[in-house]
Amino acid sequence: MDKKQNIKSVFIATPQWLPLNPPFSLVPIATFLRQNGFNTKILDFNIEYYLHVLNKKYLYKSLETAKNQLPSLFDFLQTNFVKGKNQNEYDDLFKSNLLKYNKIKEFTVQNRDKVLKSIENIDYSLKVLRDNKLFYDPNQLTKALYNIDFCLEIVSLPFFPAQIQIGNYYNPFFKLEFQDMLKSASTYNIFSDFYEKYINKILDLKPDLIGLSINSTTQIVSALTLAYTLKKKTNAKIQIGGNYFSRLVDTLQNTPEFFKTFCDFLIVDEGEIPTLEFIKYLSGDLNIDKVHNLIYLQNDKVIVNEYTKPINLNDLNVSDLSDFDLKKYLTPDIVLPQQSSRGCYWGKCSFCDHDFGQKLSVKSVDKFIDDLEFINKKYGISHFELIDECISPHYLNIMSDKIKERNLKIYWFNNARIESDFTPDILSNAYNSGLRMLLWGFESASTKVMELINKGIDLDKRIEILTNSRKLGIWNFAFIFFGFPSETKDDAIETIEFIKTHTDIISSYGRSVFTLGKHTTLNKNPEKYNITKIYKDLEAFSPVYHFETSVGMNEKEINQMADFCLQQCNKAYNNPLWMYLIHREILFLYICKYGADKLEHMNIKNC
Repeated sequence: MDKKQNIKSVFIATPQWLPLNPPFSLVPIATFLRQNGFNTKILDFNIEYYLHVLNKKYLYKSLETAKNQLPSLFDFLQTNFVKGKNQNEYDDLFKSNLLKYNKIKEFTVQNRDKVLKSIENIDYSLKVLRDNKLFYDPNQLTKALYNIDFCLEIVSLPFFPAQIQIGNYYNPFFKLEFQDMLKSASTYNIFSDFYEKYINKILDLKPDLIGLSINSTTQIVSALTLAYTLKKKTNAKIQIGGNYFSRLVDTLQNTPEFFKTFCDFLIVDEGEIPTLEFIKYLSGDLNIDKVHNLIYLQNDKVIVNEYTKPINLNDLNVSDLSDFDLKKYLTPDIVLPQQSSRGCYWGKCSFCDHDFGQKLSVKSVDKFIDDLEFINKKYGISHFELIDECISPHYLNIMSDKIKERNLKIYWFNNARIESDFTPDILSNAYNSGLRMLLWGFESASTKVMELINKGIDLDKRIEILTNSRKLGIWNFAFIFFGFPSETKDDAIETIEFIKTHTDIISSYGRSVFTLGKHTTLNKNPEKYNITKIYKDLEAFSPVYHFETSVGMNEKEINQMADFCLQQCNKAYNNPLWMYLIHREILFLYICKYGADKLEHMNIKNC
């Protein structure tokens, strides 16, 4: 065997991420290495973490551990309390311990019976999410989802205000700065017990390369905790990948300590070709400076190698899911992420940097349908989430034709721009082929805001397109956000009123608060958007900037408007079931089961 093929690599999907399907980000890299003859394995520690903490023994232990902390917390608060001092005047340590003390008291005293009942029901809740009959009972499912969230609060108690939720990790006192990341990763935290138990699953494989994927702030503490631990326990090379750090190359260049502490190497942007080259470096077949997209430390200086063109998607084999036990995931039907393209064919929205570091690459329709058909037959998966930035009407139409030609019985949803080329014929063709939900980038009902966004669509035709889509049985999900620079209260109200008065064509919506990405058009030309100040020295490892504007709402008003939107639209939709399904993969499965028309009229009262 060739020496390079003796190089063993292990890639780890780290918490916190949704436990509903295999982690997409690592599959193309592992698939590409295997098709080139290399020994590689994926470990999904994300789903393993959920199964580790969501059991009675662990939950009772968490509750008892938290309860035992009450005396010391009380002593600390009593010692540091100053009569007459405003709570906001205390430091973060005092505030954090006060929050923790009150939370533990709530769970161990005031709500103890509820907590114990929740723990006793955890096994059944997990069963509901996996059972094909119970899952599609709305009452059973919503109760199970609530109970799992509540149990994750119990898991979080000893570490509060750090808190885990399904697909999320949050700590109001954690800042995306190197020192905070080091402190969190090097001290006992909410992930430490899990890694202590599971780290040998990595070490026993005796890998030469260990890759950790980080794609969101929700994974930072978890992944860096694992990286910090591995650095001390193995001589294997630790490599970090994923799109999160691709936006932070400047910060990494100024932080050599990051590489001394967490990893040996970091790969940015698309990772298939660079990872293959890196393994060739490990086997002695390539010099380190020839490994593209690689960032590493050399003589205490951070080196950034030259970037390369990403792999042509047509040259990538179909997803290899052999490392995953599909029965472990918390859903009766896997909704598998797939990708027909990378990058955005429009790529001009001023607020967006989702495709930063990506070059537009489109897989041929025949190749894409070949892949879906293979997955459907080999793994029995018939539900797909197409995670492209957006699919063009032309591609969608040809894709739909091909699916019908092959009599392929699959269902999917995807992102789309509300553009005029989505004709009734194209939408009808897609629906008849299996399209059940479209995630539309609606953004705002304000013409002023949309022009600043530079969406590049005919705003006057949005209602017509959404109406046509909804009439055909497609569920229209609208992305909206508040707080775009220069957006006023009146602009925001215009969006809320549009949603409220068009519940017949906007089946559901997802609201968020605008953040200024470091690699957006807005950041490059702030004056155009009335941005008066950008705080570039705050949270160096955050992919977004804090900012101020001379026109529009302030931060408090933006959050109030987002809350007002929820209140108003909840009434307009009559407390709908879809608001309680929470995750779009679950919503999608319900659409496929009941149809958009029936689901639209399902709410908590009539389920």
